[in-house]
Amino acid sequence: MNTELKQALEVIKKHCDTPKGKSFDEYMQGASLKQRIESLTGKFLHYVDHQTIWYTHTQIRKSQPNHFIDHPNRKDIELSKKQREDSIQALKWLKRDVEACINHLENN
Repeated sequence: MNTELKQALEVIKKHCDTPKGKSFDEYMQGASLKQRIESLTGKFLHYVDHQTIWYTHTQIRKSQPNHFIDHPNRKDIELSKKQREDSIQALKWLKRDVEACINHLENN
């Protein structure tokens, strides 16, 4: 079993999206602040922004059924009222944290 786990980890490292097969944490530890911000921005866009965009398109399609109907990457995203409220609150906290980081750098 250990051999299989080691092989699986090697495959993961080989196909990892960070330079030289490093894990994301290893990459981030050695990255400059700008590189860290850019990496997190990319992850945010990939995992959060795309979901909110597809949620918007799903809502538009309810009133306009032909909206983006032939888009190759179309995904319907449904969120409950509670999920939307919780997501909005989490994004507001993220926004405050980002604004605090900017203040730290501007007020050195």
